[in-house]
Amino acid sequence: GGVVPFATETTKALIAASELLSEDELAHQFEHSIEVQIPFLQELQPELRIVAISLSSLSYKECVEIGEAIAGVIEQSAEEILILASTDMSHYESRSSAAAKDKRALDKVLALDPEGLYRTIVQERISMCGFIPVAVTLEAAIKLGATKAELVGYTDSGVVSGDTDQVVGYAGVIIA
Repeated sequence: GGVVPFATETTKALIAASELLSEDELAHQFEHSIEVQIPFLQELQPELRIVAISLSSLSYKECVEIGEAIAGVIEQSAEEILILASTDMSHYESRSSAAAKDKRALDKVLALDPEGLYRTIVQERISMCGFIPVAVTLEAAIKLGATKAELVGYTDSGVVSGDTDQVVGYAGVIIA
């Protein structure tokens, strides 16, 4: 699809809005999710510009701070901005175990409950690798006035591989 430029001014505004965010060219070196998403986003928005944020271990309070920073920058922008978080759900568990754990996490997402999601993942040791970005996204969306979340699909890797003893769960949710 070609080169996708960074939204430089938005990136600078986010870094200025939160001391927890900084420019780091190596942050995405071993993270592939953005490479998977960009071609689909380019198809829908040929003039796409991105702000790529990679998040690691954060406290819930830090998730709130970053979510508020994102919401504040979006509120100040004249552009339409999409927030997208990427994560797998449970990893390498039986289909029934993964589905049960994923449901508990997704119930919190669908209830627009980022703190409940954070607590559920940590307390139940659910292997949802990107729960931090999802919690941040929920915080930002709520601050921007989101009132609902819709599960548009849920599946697991066993559907393709045939192996239902060790699946990875996947879900798509739209927050509006």
